[in-house]
Amino acid sequence: MSRLGGTQVLGTAQQVKRTTAEHTAVLNFVGAKRSKLSSAVSLTEIDDIEKMTDTAAAATATTDTTQKRANFSALTVANPNGVSKISPSLASAKPGSARKLVIKNFKNKPKLPENYQEQTWEKLQEAVIAIQTSKSIRYSLEELYQAVENMCNHKMASTLYANLTILTESHVKANIEQFLAESMDRHIFLKKMNECWQSHCRQMIMIRSIFLYLDRTYVLQNPSISSIW
Repeated sequence: MSRLGGTQVLGTAQQVKRTTAEHTAVLNFVGAKRSKLSSAVSLTEIDDIEKMTDTAAAATATTDTTQKRANFSALTVANPNGVSKISPSLASAKPGSARKLVIKNFKNKPKLPENYQEQTWEKLQEAVIAIQTSKSIRYSLEELYQAVENMCNHKMASTLYANLTILTESHVKANIEQFLAESMDRHIFLKKMNECWQSHCRQMIMIRSIFLYLDRTYVLQNPSISSIW
């Protein structure tokens, strides 16, 4: 082969090599572009999915909050002073599972203790004598008043009134006898009589407070008998 022919062959080989390199570069560039494009598309789709998920979650949370507020507002009614009260619609609602409370009477009526009347009168008699003699009372006025009320409610009012009348008349007679037995100056007599009368009035007011239930029930129902005071 001549020198000229070898030069032409070398030039052709270099041109083919250069063309092949350019073609390979073009293929690599196109492949890279496709890879980037597919990656970009995938990331975009992922972003869209995440945005759609966040939007759905936010909508669900908003719906739950609105529902809770609606339920809470149904339970309470706001007042201007800040105090909440139960809604009238719920307060007036009748639960279907409500049970009725049935209270039955005693099969046997309760009975008083034996000798209740005698024991109670002894307690009241002791209190009346303590008042008449200006001594302290062992029992409270409330306890004595309750004893009188119990006796009246158990149909012992007439006996109680008769016993109190006898006890009061005995005390008055004892006080009068001291004025009949002694002979004294009329001024002294009037002074002592006034003192005795004032003391008797104070005593009877206190006795009436104990027997007030008897006076307001039994005595008022029987016009033929006198009031305690």
